[in-house]
Amino acid sequence: MVKIKSVLFAGLFLLVAPAFAQLSIGPRIGTTFTKVDLTDERFDVTANPGMTAALMVEWEVNKHFSLQPEILWNQRKYEQAYAGVSRSYSLNYLEIPVLAKVKFGPENFRFFLQGGPTYSYALDGMYQSANESNENEVIFGEDNFSRNEIGVQLGGGLAVKAGMGRIVADVRLGAGFTKNQDLMANSVFTQRYRGLMASVGYVIPLF
Repeated sequence: MVKIKSVLFAGLFLLVAPAFAQLSIGPRIGTTFTKVDLTDERFDVTANPGMTAALMVEWEVNKHFSLQPEILWNQRKYEQAYAGVSRSYSLNYLEIPVLAKVKFGPENFRFFLQGGPTYSYALDGMYQSANESNENEVIFGEDNFSRNEIGVQLGGGLAVKAGMGRIVADVRLGAGFTKNQDLMANSVFTQRYRGLMASVGYVIPLF
């Protein structure tokens, strides 16, 4: 009986170990530029730089393909102007992208293309009008902002072997499918997220 259990345990280990051997994890940090897409052309939008940081987990299915889910903090900053009055926004989002990556090139210096869906949840936000000295808190729901957003991220980059792991640099375009703000109360004019992210990170294999 003990021998059978030992064989079963060894077989289970042999099945599971390769999967874990292909798992890598690490942080990523960078900058982001947000420029929302408006349905009302009377509004002008200027992108301002923000910060982004993430914890990424990469599962290498094979040499040329991997899946990479992330937990990402994205600071969206932009300025919105209408009828000569401008207002600057700074919104913090928690995002969960699930990216498919296609990789090519030598093992020590690999290029990749990536893309996939993402879910975003607005944590908090502030805004300030040009004629005001104080910032105001965005009240989601009451200020015509939605907390939840479904979108997509597309991009590419490179991974360079360094020590135990790899340095990963990438550039991404982000787009929201769902509206995140009604520009005016009870208005048909809406806006959707558009953004550019550039970042660098480091991943190491778990096993």
